[in-house]
Amino acid sequence: MSNMEHKIAELLVETLVSKHLVSVFDGEETTVHKSRDKREVLDALESTDSDTLEVYSLDGKNIGYFWLIWGNGPDLISDYGVNRGGGSASDYLANDEVFNGIMLLVEKKMGIL
Repeated sequence: MSNMEHKIAELLVETLVSKHLVSVFDGEETTVHKSRDKREVLDALESTDSDTLEVYSLDGKNIGYFWLIWGNGPDLISDYGVNRGGGSASDYLANDEVFNGIMLLVEKKMGIL
């Protein structure tokens, strides 16, 4: 992982684990399950060409994901989304707002905006 990618991943994971549970799916298997341990999540990254950070509320509901593709530099976070199933429209909109805010925070701190 490049220095820039490392910083982006660290900011993203730090922000996510502060209020959510995070699982790491490396494209083959889930290597970390619903963790709030920043180091555990970061250590599981980049074992393959891409990782998906699956994001859960503290009560264990899957609320979305961030897809990381290694080698993309400042575009490390290649996609993200909020799950629509299982919750109300207001829950979806609230989670979407949170995810957009996380992206803006990471981009501002990295000087990408």
